[in-house]
Amino acid sequence: MALSEAKQRANDKYSREHMASLSCKVRKEVATAFREYCNSQGKSVHAELKEYVMEKLKSNGIEVAYTYKNIE
Repeated sequence: MALSEAKQRANDKYSREHMASLSCKVRKEVATAFREYCNSQGKSVHAELKEYVMEKLKSNGIEVAYTYKNIE
């Protein structure tokens, strides 16, 4: 079922106000190898990168509130 226009607007507003993207450029063969690694672990690239960021922050004593599931 598709989102209603009102729900989509609410989601977009939330994203603009509360979310940010992190990115980096890597060589194509690196990206391919990382995608293959993630697939072999049963995870998406997005999930693997998000987990890495949260682990790095935590291991360096930086506490952040994070409410997405599967991230502690």
